[in-house]
Amino acid sequence: MDVDLILTLLPFACIASFTPGPNNILVMTQGIRQGLRSTLGYQLGAGLACFAIPMVFFLLGAWLQNLLPSLVSTMKYIGCTYLLWLAWQVVTARPGRAAGTIHSASFMTGFVLQFVNPKYYLYVATLTSVLIAAAGSIVAMLGYSFIFAVLAVAGMFTWAAAGAALQNFFLRWHGLVNAIMGLALVWSAWSVFL
Repeated sequence: MDVDLILTLLPFACIASFTPGPNNILVMTQGIRQGLRSTLGYQLGAGLACFAIPMVFFLLGAWLQNLLPSLVSTMKYIGCTYLLWLAWQVVTARPGRAAGTIHSASFMTGFVLQFVNPKYYLYVATLTSVLIAAAGSIVAMLGYSFIFAVLAVAGMFTWAAAGAALQNFFLRWHGLVNAIMGLALVWSAWSVFL
């Protein structure tokens, strides 16, 4: 593995992993509602997908790069529809009553959400376009994928921990917090088309 390459891509990966997005907003909401521990399964599922998707890009290489425009186009509509539904669930959630999707923030939910997240495909396409040429082997790509998956989980963990730590404040102001997080999800859906 090329340490210089990792250090070059690290700022991009950190920004993508720690800024607001569907996963971070969902785990923060779950952390507010049911505490940090309730988000761990979701984070592990999303982390596994964050590891698997770059490996698929690496293994399928140029063929997938050619397919990417139509794949992203399809995923935009599926992912945005899902994000808007999640936004509705967040906005209408009340204290003491977990929203339907938030309540099911399980390993499988985290895993599957990554596969309908068009922003993640663009992130992975950017990373793998650089890494495929540099990796040279499956073992190196496994290492790169692992590093970037760990960063993704670290971002989610940070957001979930913030939600859990500020639980009392957020629950006190649940209407405003739900509206802001719901709007953030709507913005995530809208920004896919920008």
